[in-house]
Amino acid sequence: MKFLYIVFILCLPSLTFCQDKIAGKVVSEKGEALQGASVFISNTTIGVNTNGKGEFVLAKVPGGNAEIVVSYVGYEVTSAVIPAADRNKRYIIKLQLKSSDLATVIVGNYDKRGWKKWGNTFTTAFIGNSAYAKQCEITNKDVIRFNYNKKTNELRAYAGEPILIENKSLGYNISATLTDFMYNLSTKDVDYHVYSLFSEMQGNDDNELEWKKNRKEAYSLSLMHFMRALYARNFKNEGFQVRIIERSLNPEKQRVEAIYRNSFSKIKDSLWYDMQMKESSVNKLIEKNFLKDSIQYYQSVLKQNDRTENLHLELCNFKDIASETDSGKVLLRFNDYLQVTYIKAKEPQEYADYKNKLYPDINTPNSVNQRVYPSTDLSLTHGIPLEINANGYFDNIDLYMQGFWGWWEKFATRLPYEYEP
Repeated sequence: MKFLYIVFILCLPSLTFCQDKIAGKVVSEKGEALQGASVFISNTTIGVNTNGKGEFVLAKVPGGNAEIVVSYVGYEVTSAVIPAADRNKRYIIKLQLKSSDLATVIVGNYDKRGWKKWGNTFTTAFIGNSAYAKQCEITNKDVIRFNYNKKTNELRAYAGEPILIENKSLGYNISATLTDFMYNLSTKDVDYHVYSLFSEMQGNDDNELEWKKNRKEAYSLSLMHFMRALYARNFKNEGFQVRIIERSLNPEKQRVEAIYRNSFSKIKDSLWYDMQMKESSVNKLIEKNFLKDSIQYYQSVLKQNDRTENLHLELCNFKDIASETDSGKVLLRFNDYLQVTYIKAKEPQEYADYKNKLYPDINTPNSVNQRVYPSTDLSLTHGIPLEINANGYFDNIDLYMQGFWGWWEKFATRLPYEYEP
């Protein structure tokens, strides 16, 4: 995920504003007021459209940092993180016209079969395939365009206007402004950046009870729950076990690969070697110089993972993985990897089925359909600590999740930051 470049934000002196409000004006590059621009706090229910003068006031903004998002048809989406201390200023936000390159992709350079070909893939990656996803639907599929790169086996998606989602499982209508989406069909990794505005659905008493139950369950298993519990320094009591994982290059596999490389250098000029040969054929040629027992051992080592993993059995305390900033926020920081396991509920059956399908070779008769505690491996791709607010918000785009949260954290289970169980 990535943040868009903020073209221009200027703080002007004004009358005193309440600390739970953010106010300002949205203008074009020429300084013209933009009426009807959408201004909202990402992943909340807080949003308005600008008036005839391009002005806006966002009320009831939660404490801590707030990510304000501004969008207008034909212009680039702009976002900014505003600290609580800066809310007594009036902002002038200047929008840039949308680039012609992106317009070309959205209008012309896309797969004409579109949703028919890629709809299921996009829905699984974006909405998810949890039980809640069955009642979660994109209502304006036609605004989404797809571009597939056969060479990299990557799918990209674009939308010229917000994607509208009806989540009847949790009782929310969601407007999702998609700025970046990439799905690797080989690795199954998905990477996207989206700004979302929630609104409550209206329902009868039975609907309200069902939504309340589903929201509580979705929250209990969520990353938001863990971040809030970490901020409050009671993640252990909330059911989260955190352990450090050390991963390093597999030294034995490196040694065997070096043996193959050295042997290859000796035969590459021979009459038996052809540059068009497949790797497996080259290896067979190399192995003619090895003893039979050595070949069997080398082949077994080459099938091993490139890295070895050491999971620390002792549980982490707050001070092992986090610290408090001068402003009262919490920094989550770690060098290797963290394994986070939630022990107050078993993983959903849909996730157990997903794992069995994804890793059929490691299943045993006893493991198939056996549900365990949901576990996720976390890493910081660039080593930048996460700065966490009390509501679970964190301003970091480099958190990589492998495991349960990588599967669970989709729009079918997403909750606004104002949610309280």
